[in-house]
Formats: sequence, C-alpha cells, structure tokens
Amino acid sequence: MKIAAYFIFRDERDNARELARCLQEADAIFALDTGSSDNTAAILREEGVQVYEWTTVQDLSKPNAFRFDEARNRLLKYIPEDFDVCAAIDCDERFRPGWRAAIERGWTAEATHGRYRYNLFDADGSLLRYSLYDRIHARRGARWIHAAHETVTFDPEFCVGQVKFIEPVHVYLPDLTLDHKRNWDTPRGYYLELIRLAAREAPGDWRMQFMLGRDLLVLGDPHEAAEQLERLINRTWDNIPGESKADALKCLVSAHQRLGDLESAANYASEMIRANPASRDGYVTAARIAQSRGEWAGAYMYATTALRLAASPLAETDATAFGALPWDIAASGAAGIGLFAEALELARKALEFSPDDTRIAGNVRKLEEIVGPLNREK
Repeated sequence: MKIAAYFIFRDERDNARELARCLQEADAIFALDTGSSDNTAAILREEGVQVYEWTTVQDLSKPNAFRFDEARNRLLKYIPEDFDVCAAIDCDERFRPGWRAAIERGWTAEATHGRYRYNLFDADGSLLRYSLYDRIHARRGARWIHAAHETVTFDPEFCVGQVKFIEPVHVYLPDLTLDHKRNWDTPRGYYLELIRLAAREAPGDWRMQFMLGRDLLVLGDPHEAAEQLERLINRTWDNIPGESKADALKCLVSAHQRLGDLESAANYASEMIRANPASRDGYVTAARIAQSRGEWAGAYMYATTALRLAASPLAETDATAFGALPWDIAASGAAGIGLFAEALELARKALEFSPDDTRIAGNVRKLEEIVGPLNREK
C-alpha cells in the first residue's frame, strides 16, 4: 500500500519540523504554501517534504481570496494517482506513532474514507472532547468541497478497478488517533465569512448549516447563532442521527445561556436528552443548568443518571462528562437535598479525577465535618 500525507500551511514555522517528523511514516509528504512570510517552506524541505506554492493568496480579509477546498484540491493535484491512500492533516494536529500500520490493518479495496479517533485539547493541555474524524481517504477520484469545514467527496461514477464510488464507504481504524492541540490565539475572523459562504452554497447540507450556527456562537453573535440553530432543528431533514441533532441543541443551550435565558437553555437541554438518550452529554448539560439555578434535586438526578452511562468510541463525546464534573455536580445536588453521606462519597470520587482542585478538596472537608457528627449520633 502506498500512502501520502499532505497539508496546507501559512506561517507555521513553529509547527513545521514536528509535523513533518510526525508524518515520516508516509511514503511521501506533500504541502502547499498559501502565502507564508516566514521560513516554514525551507524547514519543511529540510525534512523531506515536497512543498508547492500558491502565491496568489495574500490578503485573507478580501472576499473570496481564499477557500480551504480550493487550496486542498490544488495540493491534491500534485499527489500522483498511484498512491492508494492520502492522509490529510492540519499543522496543529499530530498522528500518534504507528498511524501508517493502523491504516494498513484496516483499509479495504472499496474504502473511500477511514474513520479514527480525534482528540481536541484545550490551551492548558486538558482534553475537551473526542470524536471520529475522516480525513484519511482514497486517492483516486477524491475531491474537496466547501469553502470552510471542508470535506472529501468522490465523483459519483468514479471507478478504481471493479470498485465504483457511488456512496462513501467508511472503514473504522481503531488503532489510529489524531491529537489536535489548537492554537487558540490564531485570528479566525475571516473564517466566519468563509463558513457563511459555505452554508449559502449548501443550503440542504445539515452539517454546513450546523457549522455556521456553531461558528456564529464561537466567533459571532449569540442572537444570530440561536436563530440559525433554531431554524436548523425545526426544519425537516432526512436521516439525521440523534447525536447530530443533540450537538445542535447543545449549541442552542450555550447560546441561550449567553443570552441569560436559562429557561430556554433548560428546555433545549431536555431536548438533547430526548435526541440522544444514550449519551452523558445531555444529562451533564441539564445537570449544570439545574445546579446554576439551585435546583438541587434536578442536578442530582441528571448527574447520577449520566454516571450510569458508558462512553462510546464511535460517537462525539465531551471529555468533561467523563471526568470530575458529573461527580462534582452530583455531590452538590446530593448535599442540596440533604443526602450528605452520599454527597461525601460523590465528592471524594470527583477529587480522584481532579486531585489538585482546591475547591473540590474544600467541599470534601466540609462534607466530612457534616457527616462525622451524624455518624457518631448513629
């Protein structure tokens, strides 16, 4: 099997050498410079990367100056069609060692995409969430679409041997992990205009409409984000899985929290649970809202329900839902309704997940002071 790795870049000298070395398991590495003013290209060439230039792109603030799909398609043309598989990556992402062998074990002749675990980390290094990613793809017939949040598609009648890519064929690569340590300081104002464009170009695409709502929440106005997301969830869509609708509802919760409308936030959290009842995420979201409103019975009920649910490796998961957070909320809820002994055990469990958290440690001490005399009375 012949595997290529490829990426686009601009002014990435701090990432260049580490990224290139991460990709050395590939048969060849290809990169497109979209207008760097530093020495990223020189560093990459030193590491054996085949670097090409797209010198027409300079000012990202100009309308239509840059599209991610166009950039990736330009680079894809430089990758010979005798490669079997291409692994697309961003400069602040890293495959864990052994990624090539993971592809070789899981790939099949009819596969168009590989799915693998994607970890998103916060600026402090803590894991925020994980999900499945699918930017490893078959080489022949591949084409990127969408100006932002771009995805790989295939010409519907394209054939490789006896294999016809009429519908995407995803294979799961369980031993492959991609870590994303995003540079949260990177200016992203231009990105919002690109996703607006992408959403206008694909009005019937659930994912693009959701991405616009999510990015409006992160980069724009919560009022506009709420309007976009409410249009999305109230529209009739075919074959949209419950976890996708739950993701949109979670963004709606956040939008209404930012707007100070906790009643609407709580209602959307309840809808999250109905949309994806097997996920902890909706229960933890509802528990946090109940806790913020001093509704201790609700906080306790939602958090303890979340704790009974296991993680799925095949679904997007908020990593905080499997850390100290649900134990901590359950402890506060239990204490709020007078279940102090249970609250102590829950708080101790939260402290096991976050042993350096002084607030949780303080809660444990306070609960020990309450429960100790109660035990002696017995």
